[in-house]
Amino acid sequence: MNWKMKMAVNCALLLLLTGCWDRAELPEKGFVMGLAIDQTDDGKYLLTTQIFKPAQAVGSKGNEMSFINIKATDTSIAKAIRDIPGHLGRKMQWSHMRIIIIGDQLAKTKGLTDVLDFFYRDHEPRIIAPIMITKGRAADYMQLHPLIENTISQQLLEGQRSSASSNGKTLEMNLLELGKQTKSEVGNALMPYVFINKIDSMTVMSIEGAALIKKEKMIGHLSAEKMEGLQMLINKYKSGMVRIPCGKGAAKKQVETIEVLSLHSSMNADFHKKPPVVHYKIQVQAAMSELTCTGKIETMEQQKAFTTKAEQAIKQKLKSTTDYLKKIKFDGLGLGNEVYRKQPATWKKWKPDWEDIFARTSFEYEVEVNLMSSGTNVDKTVLRKK
Repeated sequence: MNWKMKMAVNCALLLLLTGCWDRAELPEKGFVMGLAIDQTDDGKYLLTTQIFKPAQAVGSKGNEMSFINIKATDTSIAKAIRDIPGHLGRKMQWSHMRIIIIGDQLAKTKGLTDVLDFFYRDHEPRIIAPIMITKGRAADYMQLHPLIENTISQQLLEGQRSSASSNGKTLEMNLLELGKQTKSEVGNALMPYVFINKIDSMTVMSIEGAALIKKEKMIGHLSAEKMEGLQMLINKYKSGMVRIPCGKGAAKKQVETIEVLSLHSSMNADFHKKPPVVHYKIQVQAAMSELTCTGKIETMEQQKAFTTKAEQAIKQKLKSTTDYLKKIKFDGLGLGNEVYRKQPATWKKWKPDWEDIFARTSFEYEVEVNLMSSGTNVDKTVLRKK
């Protein structure tokens, strides 16, 4: 093949190459960092979209924020979203969205499937986008100034991750996991709960506890204390502090603490009985964190007495959680789903009355605490007297 033939073949191959026919320059895009969804008094959706301002992020001027909030309202989520470019002058880019927050009033009145249908169908929003419920209007949270992050949306994302991993007071939730939970056999779900808290004169956001979702609507709220117990039961507790009451009398209000380094939970249930009997085994590796009334632990007997108190404190936390869930007839443990997986025929009989069956379920707890560290290189701190 001579050089003219080679040139002709190469030119023909170039015709098959694709070009950038649908390119979009960065200045043409508005990058969505977060979205707040509320309900107006006349029943419409109110969207507050947080858009990133990159120029201000690089070199901000004074107190100028690195984001801007755009509001839109309509009877349809999709229609309200399509109205935003008319206000901003740029096409929305949803692939970088950090968080979706929903006001509790909307979550209580409308099914989450209807509210979030656009985000499950459209190709741009990520199915793993985090989501949570706010106390009060979600739009109000978008107006807050971030403490350390560039946007309040990023702060909400990092706060959710930190609270779930460092103290077990909430959980991580995204669109995919929410869809799996609401479409399961039981249909219950838990979502991180956000509220505005005042500490002294400082206003901060707290991400603690969980919103309880039944039949795709919010029915209540689980406290941070009970959320810790639930995380332990479903084997998602990563680390945190456990308070141990000192005792009676003058020391009744005093507490000691241990730091949970690792925790493993296993569940064994007898579904042949109605109501079932469920046994949880919790294995904890911990370190002493604060001894306010024990003082020091020098002997094996003292260590055994301390670990026994720690085990009783954890048992009480677990019992408080299951008692509350039974009281409100909310299966937040996924117990019904476990019945369906292991004994489908039994679940078919139990499903219509599962809430009442769950409320009468017996729970047993076996807790084992192993102290891995005293927190110091000696048996007591330097401030302790001999």
